[in-house]
Amino acid sequence: MEYLKYHYADGSSNGRGANRVSAEEYKRNHQKETDQINKELNNIDLLKKAINRFVIQGNNSDFKIDALVYGSVNDFLWLSRDDIMALLLKNRNNYSTGVHFSSLFVQPKNRCLNKNLKYEKDCIVCK
Repeated sequence: MEYLKYHYADGSSNGRGANRVSAEEYKRNHQKETDQINKELNNIDLLKKAINRFVIQGNNSDFKIDALVYGSVNDFLWLSRDDIMALLLKNRNNYSTGVHFSSLFVQPKNRCLNKNLKYEKDCIVCK
């Protein structure tokens, strides 16, 4: 329930509240709740599932990645699947004021703060 309040940041858990606020304003007024969300999200069992879902395999694949590669053909860095898991588990207790799974930050897509009709068609919160 607290995550949904963070996600919508309008005082509701379903996006139907009257006054949406920015992530910065929400954190200023609700840091204790955000810290509790992070404590729960960074539980080692949940974190392993999240890393698998968001980085290693995804939701629509029968295959796991072997590695992540960053750079060009002649100049690149890479991390194996096991290295990624180990690095993210190692960083799971690093403090941050935002909602996160280890070093992976959660960012709501769009809160439609001013309810601008130009953006409303793409905004899941405004519907």
